[in-house]
Amino acid sequence: MPPQDERAALVKGWNRAAEGWARQQLAFDSITAPVTSRLVELAQIAPGSRVLELASGLGDTGLVAAAKVGPNGSVILSDAAPKMLERLRERTKGADNIEVRELFMEGLRFDTASVDRVLCRWGYMLLLDPASALQETRRVLAPGGRVAFAAWTGHDDNPWTGATLSALRDRGLAADPTRPGPHMFAWADPARIVEALENTGFFDPAVEQVDMAFTYGSFDDWWDARLDLSPDFAKQIASISPEERDELTEELEREVRPWQQADGSLRFPGRTHVATADV
Repeated sequence: MPPQDERAALVKGWNRAAEGWARQQLAFDSITAPVTSRLVELAQIAPGSRVLELASGLGDTGLVAAAKVGPNGSVILSDAAPKMLERLRERTKGADNIEVRELFMEGLRFDTASVDRVLCRWGYMLLLDPASALQETRRVLAPGGRVAFAAWTGHDDNPWTGATLSALRDRGLAADPTRPGPHMFAWADPARIVEALENTGFFDPAVEQVDMAFTYGSFDDWWDARLDLSPDFAKQIASISPEERDELTEELEREVRPWQQADGSLRFPGRTHVATADV
């Protein structure tokens, strides 16, 4: 697929997912709060700063940053998916220090050295050209600026999604999670993150890990969340027959039993890298 078509397909998938993300917003915000908190802490955001959040989704991290910059600062929430932007505008209506923009990370429409901090929660590893996005990030950061972003560790660390991998691969619906190029676990190796930052001119890259717990009231709640949050998973499920879907559901119910609690709820561990680098 030509890059422009692949990029359009990615945007289309996230547009489809916007409604599902809105449904899962409160639960996902709660689960991922440790990551949001650590990103904002590591970014060292000062009152009056100008902050850009890339691949904002529903803006969870940017909203926390907006409280940090205060009335004399500003936060730009951005995404490439128009439907996500619609949700962002609804969510931030009336916030005087927040602006919402449609942006592709590989080509930021900002002046050089025009922002103080860049935040991105789980965006770079999904891009066709993450190097260009990091170069653009560095370009728009002012001297003394900093980027802080998250990228998932391996699928073994994240059974809340990784538990589906074996069953999907057996049916030809999922690719090797260790393959190169844009997917959820593309930056599972922290050395890959450090290399990407150094190659694009950032200084003092640092990577640490943050743990969280994904809790669902039942198997059905987990299944619904996966369909809502993952465009790829929803597309895979839509491509199979009702009979195959029933078989897959039964297999996944067996796969997730190690994380099933006595009351039938599911509690999965999750882990992500959180990285920073300076200009």
